Order: sequence, then structure tokens, then C-alpha cells
Amino acid sequence: MNPAFKIEPELLRTVACPRCDHRPGLTQKDQYLVCPDCGAKYPIVDGIPQLLPEDAEFENQSKS
Repeated sequence: MNPAFKIEPELLRTVACPRCDHRPGLTQKDQYLVCPDCGAKYPIVDGIPQLLPEDAEFENQSKS
């Protein structure tokens, strides 16, 4: 497994969860950006966050 790509703090201040109506900010956890409200985890692929709602993963969901 590749080490986590570190998202720049300036970018993290601008991204928000596309699933939540009030758009909470995301935090980086390993190779994911995570929503503190709904628990959605958005993968970071080749340094690019995948922020489409259909890209979201959840703890009890495995990647198909």
C-alpha cells in the first residue's frame, strides 16, 4: 500500500462533503477525506480527492 498523500491545508479548508446539505468540512485520514457528520470516506487516488457522492465509502461497506 502506498503511503497516504498529504492534502495541502489550503485545499482542505475549501473542500466539503457533497452528501450533506450543510457542507461540513472534510478531514484527511490516511488515503481518504472523511466527513465528520455522515461518515462518508472519499478516496484520494493519485493525489486527487474523489469527491462525487457515488465515490463515498462507509465503514460497513466494502469497495466493489
